[in-house]
Amino acid sequence: MRIHPFMTLAMVPAALVAQAPANVDYSAVLKAQTPAVEELLKDFHPVEAMQKAEALLPETLPAFDKSNPGAAMQASLSFSGLTRLYLLNVKAAAMAGEWEKTLDYLLKAQACAKVNYESTKEALTPLQTNWTQAIEQAQKGVADGAARIAAINAKPGRNAAEEAEYQTFLAKDKIYNNPKTPAEKNEAAKYLKANLPRFQELEAKALTPQDQQDLAAYKQWQANIANGPKAIKAIQESIDATKAEYDACAPKIESFQKSLKDESEEIAKGVAEVKVKGKVVKETSGPKYDEKRMTYFENVMKTKANYESRATKQDKLNFLFRLRHNVMGTATESKVNGIIDRVRADQDPLPTEKKAAAKGKKAK
Repeated sequence: MRIHPFMTLAMVPAALVAQAPANVDYSAVLKAQTPAVEELLKDFHPVEAMQKAEALLPETLPAFDKSNPGAAMQASLSFSGLTRLYLLNVKAAAMAGEWEKTLDYLLKAQACAKVNYESTKEALTPLQTNWTQAIEQAQKGVADGAARIAAINAKPGRNAAEEAEYQTFLAKDKIYNNPKTPAEKNEAAKYLKANLPRFQELEAKALTPQDQQDLAAYKQWQANIANGPKAIKAIQESIDATKAEYDACAPKIESFQKSLKDESEEIAKGVAEVKVKGKVVKETSGPKYDEKRMTYFENVMKTKANYESRATKQDKLNFLFRLRHNVMGTATESKVNGIIDRVRADQDPLPTEKKAAAKGKKAK
């Protein structure tokens, strides 16, 4: 899981972590909805799984919020979730035999991943520059302030009696600045003048507000020096993760395009070799060609080797759902559905039909 590298690190301006608008978080959708889709696939109901997965997708890609690094990081995580949702649809569509949809969802996943990579890089790269500059400033601050910090740390501090004396001086100073009467102001002035050397002595023993500010700044510089490289690394990992998602799409698309091409060539070759009622049909379109094409698919459906060569139930169903797609809307579709039901029930895909008893004899 990727993290928000600048959400927990020191010295990041508040504007950099402003919250993005409440858009759909597709990483949350992915996490919440994937189990239900996977369960349908596990139970060999890919069509229902595909329908459920499709309902999770937006009609178009949402806008990528690059208004600030915090919003961009949230958008990046959401786009990564959306990319994976498209890939979930790829899986469901492929198992449902909808290979054309599978390719379409692969292309959409690639488009989503491309926007994510380019936008994430554009939005977060300046933050790496900011961190680099913050580290350089911190290193200079630590070097220049070393003597000052050493002097602050060398202060012994005030004991209880000295602290009480110091507070008395502060109280007199407060009266001097806000007197109730002129006499009160004069009395306070005399005290402050007489005790000023002692006050300076006591003040030098403990941390002043300025000392505390300097120490806080010094600690912040140290934190930036320690955390800056981690932040830069985490940001780069976020950018690299989006690039990896994008780069992974092209080989999948190329592979699936090849599968579709190979299938088309295999069907064309098989149909060309089919004879209808013992005759070669030369037509390449029209009713006679359609009949020849359906004969090919009927032969594919009835060939036991097509089932025996596929060892697992899932392999058999993948074959059958693609076959069903290719005969959709024909009488053969219902036959394929029957075989799908039998395979789901762990029955023989092509049970041997019992021959009718001979006339005049009882069937045993």
